[in-house]
Formats: sequence, structure tokens, C-alpha cells
Amino acid sequence: MVISLFSACTRDVTEVTQVVGPNIFTDNYTIGDNDWIKGTDDKTGIYYYCTFNVPELTQNVFNNGILQAFLYGRNIDTLCPLPYSDFLVDDNNNQWEEHFTVEFEKGAITFILKESDHAGMLPFYTEYRFFVRLLW
Repeated sequence: MVISLFSACTRDVTEVTQVVGPNIFTDNYTIGDNDWIKGTDDKTGIYYYCTFNVPELTQNVFNNGILQAFLYGRNIDTLCPLPYSDFLVDDNNNQWEEHFTVEFEKGAITFILKESDHAGMLPFYTEYRFFVRLLW
């Protein structure tokens, strides 16, 4: 009797489980000497910035996503997550720090470079490369 009870039970599988993976957006951004804009509205001194339009950075991605930015290239063979500080020495043995940050907003990404002395020196390298990854 027990055997007939278990063998009489059947189940039709009609549900399909959908596996949803994350949405991913990645892109590379290069900022050359002439691309930096000098900002002077910061009480701590001069800084440089460059803004890129990124339509993929919607309000939903901004509110619910994971936003990542990295500095890479030059003599760097790794991704350096922002914020990132680089210590430099020129041919005249002048030393300073370049500090990089990033700001995300709906539809745009802004990379910011501040120097340790805020003296308004031009960025040290002729080109800076950044990598951005958005996940939602």
C-alpha cells in the first residue's frame, strides 16, 4: 500500500526558471594634454577635470549599480582603482603628487586630477588612460 501511494504521486514540471546575469558596460577613456579643463572654483586650489558623456549611465544604473573606475597605462601594467595617488619626480628633482578621483552622475563621468601643491602645473604625462566598468 505504501508503494502504491508514492507511485501514484506525479508532478508535471511546467515552470521554467530564468537565470538573469548582470548587465555590464565597460569602456576606455583617454585624456590628453589639451583635453584637461582647468577648474578654479575649489577653495583648495587649482585642479583639472575632463567630462565624458555616457548615455549608458542611466538613473537606474546610478541608483542600483556598481560603478568602478581605474587608472591604467603609462608605466602601469595594472588597473589602479580610483581614487589613486601617484608620486612624481621631474628632471629637476621637483617632487609632487597627482591625485585622481572620479565623479559619476546620470549620463556622465568626470575624471579629476589634483596636484599636491595646487600650483596649477600642467599634468605630468601627455596622456592618461582610464577604464570604467558599470554593473547592474
